[in-house]
Amino acid sequence: MPAIAHLAQVSDATAYRHFPDLLAVLAEGFEGVWPNVSEALPDLESCPDPVVRIALVTEFLARNVLQLQGAVRTMIALTITRPEQTEGVRPAHRDHLIRVALEPFSDLSSTRRERLRRELSVVVSAEALFTLLDLRKLDADEAVDTLVETAQVLVRAAVTDTFGGIVASRRAPLPAARIKGPKKKTGQDTDRA
Repeated sequence: MPAIAHLAQVSDATAYRHFPDLLAVLAEGFEGVWPNVSEALPDLESCPDPVVRIALVTEFLARNVLQLQGAVRTMIALTITRPEQTEGVRPAHRDHLIRVALEPFSDLSSTRRERLRRELSVVVSAEALFTLLDLRKLDADEAVDTLVETAQVLVRAAVTDTFGGIVASRRAPLPAARIKGPKKKTGQDTDRA
């Protein structure tokens, strides 16, 4: 906050009076910075294909996160450590974009639509982008392409499921041994050969 106050040429006290912490500054700073989706993606409105629509909004999100990467990383770091105090502070861009992408896909049941939104929220996200950049060491274009392709796979599976094809998006039950978790040691190991 002192650095922000210095840049704004105000005292620390003035800065803290308006913004109690860095999170408040970021939340205010994000207002109006994010491009309007209908202006940025004019072809989206006329596109009826949910697979194409999810590709467009996923790339839109990822490219904008890359441009605002420092602020987005800071926002995630500040909100992930205290979720109960920061509910509603993070912009809900991903949720809005997913809803926009799925709008013309009215053949989904409400239960299946909600499940697809949940599945897509794992992929159409800054966190997924940062995982690909930081842990997988992909360059920005490869990371964006991976997010887009993965989102398309999820939507394509839902489309296939809806229109009588293979149910690719349903997870098979886990084996019982895997559900139980690791075996506890008892002192007498009966599994020894």
